Amino acid sequence: MQANKSKKNQSELSFLTEKDEGKVLFEVMKFFRIQESFSGFDALKKRGLAVSTGLMMLLILPFVGIESIFKMFRSGFAKEEDFESKKDSYYSIKNNERISWRLLVLLLAKRFLTLTAVHGLTKEGVKIFMLDDSTETKTGKKIEGVGMVHDHVTKKFVLGFKILVLGYWDGGSFIPIDFSLHRESGKELQKAKDNLKNIETKLYNKKLTKSEIQKLLEQKRKALNEANKNYNEKGGKTRANKLAVAQKAVHKLEVRLSKINKEIERTRRELTKVKKALAQVRKEKVYFGLSKKEYSVQYKKTRRRNTNGYKRKKELDSSKIDNGIKMLKRAWKKGFRADYVLTDSWFFCYALIQCVLDMGREINLISMAKIGNIKYTEVMSGKSYCPIEYITKYSREAKYCRKLKIRYFKIAAIYQGVRINLFFTQMGKNAKWRLLVTTDLGLSFHKMIKIYQIRWSIEVFFKDSKQYLSLGKCQSNDFDAQIADTSLIMIRYMMMAFYKRIHYQQSIGGIFEEWSKKMIEATLAERLWQIFIDLLLELAAIAGIDISEMFIEIIRNEKVIEKIQKLPDIFENAHRA
Repeated sequence: MQANKSKKNQSELSFLTEKDEGKVLFEVMKFFRIQESFSGFDALKKRGLAVSTGLMMLLILPFVGIESIFKMFRSGFAKEEDFESKKDSYYSIKNNERISWRLLVLLLAKRFLTLTAVHGLTKEGVKIFMLDDSTETKTGKKIEGVGMVHDHVTKKFVLGFKILVLGYWDGGSFIPIDFSLHRESGKELQKAKDNLKNIETKLYNKKLTKSEIQKLLEQKRKALNEANKNYNEKGGKTRANKLAVAQKAVHKLEVRLSKINKEIERTRRELTKVKKALAQVRKEKVYFGLSKKEYSVQYKKTRRRNTNGYKRKKELDSSKIDNGIKMLKRAWKKGFRADYVLTDSWFFCYALIQCVLDMGREINLISMAKIGNIKYTEVMSGKSYCPIEYITKYSREAKYCRKLKIRYFKIAAIYQGVRINLFFTQMGKNAKWRLLVTTDLGLSFHKMIKIYQIRWSIEVFFKDSKQYLSLGKCQSNDFDAQIADTSLIMIRYMMMAFYKRIHYQQSIGGIFEEWSKKMIEATLAERLWQIFIDLLLELAAIAGIDISEMFIEIIRNEKVIEKIQKLPDIFENAHRA
């Protein structure tokens, strides 16, 4: 009965195979054995539309210009009467909390690696794990778990989620292999509370100091009166010296008292500001940036504890660093192997270093680190300094890399018992110093920079997924549907990354024609891009601009990217003319 139902449901996809673009798409799916992977979930739904067929339909929608299930039934692509199943069947599949999307994405990521090996497309080079997050903006406040999150691009709070992605670089392509959605809950509130507590403690200590100064001042004034009385009665050089010492001691304490009074007044004003800020944060953040009424009407769903949906929903309020470490361990356990883990400064911490060390000697960490108050012990001197102190002490001894146009100096250091190397870099004469940390003690500066540049591929993934695959555009109220939509986007990205590896300089036709035109650029485009990068490096060196920040803004600015992508067409038209 199940077999008959499966064949019956597959007939709903038969109209696609009649089109050339549909044939190409099904060829892609066959490479990845998508139907076989999806069919493992058919047991979750015994009646109506088979889960595997529904998932295949959902997977192909963006490739045929359909943004949602609703538009699928309202467009000429597929009319409701052409299907035995109704649109509710597709919604129920996306909302199913028992589907293990994480396992499915990891399985297909492993298949990507198998396919590249079978077709002789394996690339020689470093293998890399990458962790990074991005903002998914939403428009509906009723979406389950949605809240106000800080967007580091616009520097504003927006409605949505933070998506944390673990990516894998196999030497030639980037593929996403795991992710989690997060909201910013009590972090701002706790930060404001801690800030208030610190100011209150600061004020208390200053008042205590004032009290001690006043007591001491009273004693010194009594001593001054006594010295003054003795001098007036008997005179003499010795008594005059004692009077002068007493007067000096009193004056010194009066200056200290005046200074502490001013500090107390400043701290009180600061305390008033912090209290107002806390009140504002309480108002905005206690319900994740929503009002009490907005939060109360937000969609809520009860899930069984043993379901995949329950586990994913629980991650919503977990730490991104903790969850990123769990992703790394899970990927390592599933057989993914890498030479390095790359992160930006936000993720750098001892827990991440320890996670990488626990994986084995064959993997190391390369991460940006903040120029903050963390102290690193210098191996040579045994003394501990913060990054600013290292820069002050050694910046004049920095070397200059002509090829990369970067000044740098290296420090052999120890961080919480772990031997590491610190590389301080400056891109431009007046640019800020940056800090790169690595556990690979034999890694040269030039090679480290070359490896770290690969981290841009995860930025490109976010840009392309948002621009072409509608990452974050799902407006379903059910959190399980949000997970399903993101998982399907990652599967599509893997399929396209594989065909990019095969059809790098030609269109793969039909469905992928538009994507190929925009995303799989010809060799000319790559050469122009390299020229563009070289030009930026030259200009940055002349103007003293930090090129790393410029690259981030370029990648995230769609208008700039569109203009860059037009360069090959402009050069081609000029050549024809």
